[in-house]
Amino acid sequence: SFSSSSSSAAAAAAELRRLSNSRPKNGFSPPLASHPSSIHVSSPPSSPHPLAALVERGVAFHHAGLTFEEREVVERAFKSGSIRVLVATSTLATGINLPAFRVIIRNNFIGRPDLPIDIATFRQMIGRAGRSGINALGEAYVVAETPVAVPRALALCQAEIAPVTSCLTVERKGLRRALLEGVVSGVVSTPEDVERFALCTFLAAKEDYRTAVQPAGRSALMWLVQNRFIAWKEWDGGGWGGRDKK
Repeated sequence: SFSSSSSSAAAAAAELRRLSNSRPKNGFSPPLASHPSSIHVSSPPSSPHPLAALVERGVAFHHAGLTFEEREVVERAFKSGSIRVLVATSTLATGINLPAFRVIIRNNFIGRPDLPIDIATFRQMIGRAGRSGINALGEAYVVAETPVAVPRALALCQAEIAPVTSCLTVERKGLRRALLEGVVSGVVSTPEDVERFALCTFLAAKEDYRTAVQPAGRSALMWLVQNRFIAWKEWDGGGWGGRDKK
């Protein structure tokens, strides 16, 4: 289940734990109840919703406020089936492989009602429901808590995804970070490396080299040098390393 904020995710998980008391003694997770020592998590004493107490009943929450170790334990337990119900924020929508049979989106906004979920994030959320080789099908539900919220929920379900565009253009400045990461990792160290790196990007696949890729790369390199993130020997600002591509 996705919630709009960290606090609401923790509160929803606590409410689910309370509801689990009406179930058999195993709560939502018979496997975990049989082996309670299989998962170890801790929460600050001041936490209003201790994660450890929730996990014992097969419920947990997941958000950016957890430590890396806590998130890792929760993710592993959810994949194994020890945690059966997981309440998360939109941070779980991308970058983490946690498929589920059923996904519930409780709010159509993130953080505040004036920050609606964008279509791409929404598709990432519902994309957690069902996964080839794991479930034959999946279910996704969008909750509209008031009549006013119904049109927005329907719009999310029916909207088309906007065309994918590169974040590495001169205007969006994404190539600065990409090149810096390439230098730090050792992938990029010479003018030829920079050129090969840029030619492997989505920007190069979609746009013209001279009008889009090379200007973006040149702009990124100049910014990195001027701000002392990198040092470039004998570079005059032309091409990738002092000479233009023929």
